[in-house]
Amino acid sequence: MINTYYIGGSPCAGKSTIAEILSQKYHLYYFKVDDFLDSYTKLGALKGYPICKKTNEMSAEQT
Repeated sequence: MINTYYIGGSPCAGKSTIAEILSQKYHLYYFKVDDFLDSYTKLGALKGYPICKKTNEMSAEQT
């Protein structure tokens, strides 16, 4: 069984920092959604997924 841990919180609260520290200390795989979200959204838009198309067309302020 694989355990998955999520760290949530407000922007700039230190989630990425603590996740990196914990992943190194406990030899965990660190998956940062922000590193993949843009490419997945663009791929979804190309495939015609409505929410991805809408998000892909929005500015940073709109999202």
